[in-house]
Parts: sequence; structure tokens; C-alpha cells
Amino acid sequence: MRLMRIILTPFLFLLVTQVNAATYSWVGGKYANFSDPSSWSSFDQKHHTVPGPGDDIVFSNNRDVRIVLDRDIELRNITVEKSAHVVFFVQRPVTITVTGSLNLKTRTYFKGKVGFNFETRSSSSSIKNSGTQYTGDIVFDGKHPLTVLDPLQTSGNIILRNQEIFAK
Repeated sequence: MRLMRIILTPFLFLLVTQVNAATYSWVGGKYANFSDPSSWSSFDQKHHTVPGPGDDIVFSNNRDVRIVLDRDIELRNITVEKSAHVVFFVQRPVTITVTGSLNLKTRTYFKGKVGFNFETRSSSSSIKNSGTQYTGDIVFDGKHPLTVLDPLQTSGNIILRNQEIFAK
């Protein structure tokens, strides 16, 4: 019985994590902290909470938004639609971990040192940059292949740990 509980506990944790995953849109003002719950609205559950591991975030119709990244974050997918203009600011180096896809359909700006960790957990993950200039290290350490759809540019390092990458 103890062995079954040990085996089932991680499975149940993963199941609960997936069930609670949501898609959030930015509803914050022109200048706000990423970690402010009132800046986010869930498409699925209609509540305000800060997106976290397993969640997706979407910026659409957000003009001249300046977001302060005040902590490291982990998300599944990040999308910035063509209609958005987003600038991320940091006061100290932060890392954004993406476990799915990064889809920047328009140039997105990073002011300060922002690193990216790509830890893909699905086989259909991709990166679209649209001319974005990254300001920190980009680390590839995923379990599944990742397709890079356009050139990566960073003032940091590009580090390949354990990732199969395809370029288009």
C-alpha cells in the first residue's frame, strides 16, 4: 500500500497542476508589476491571479504597456499579438522559464537583464521572435524538440544543455 501511495502521489500532483492551468490576459494599466494579481484576468475562470507554472499569458490590444518583472517567472506559453506593444523592465536580473512556446508576433522590448530558460515539455513547442533583442542568457534545456522560427539575438549567451533544436 505504501509503494502504491508513493507512485500515485506524483501522478495526482501532475493531474491537479494540469487541471488548474489557465490562460491569462493583461488587464493592468500602462505601467504595473507582473506580480500584481489585479493586472491579470483569466479567460477560463474569470478571476484575478498572477499566472504561474503551466499557465499561458496573452498580450493583445495592449498599447504602450510597461511591465515591471519583479521576480522570476515560469509559464507554459507566452503570446504577444501584433496589436500589442509591450516593454518589460527589470531592476535586477530575472529569468523567464518557458515550458511551451514563445510567440512574439511583434517586436517586444526588454529593458534590463532578462534571461530565458526554454524547458520544453511538449513536442510542438516553438519560438517566434519578430526582431526582438534579448538582454540575458538564453538556455535550452528541454525534454522535447524546439523549433526556432526566426533568428535569435541576445546580448547574453546562448547555452545548449539538453535540447534538440530545429531552425526554419
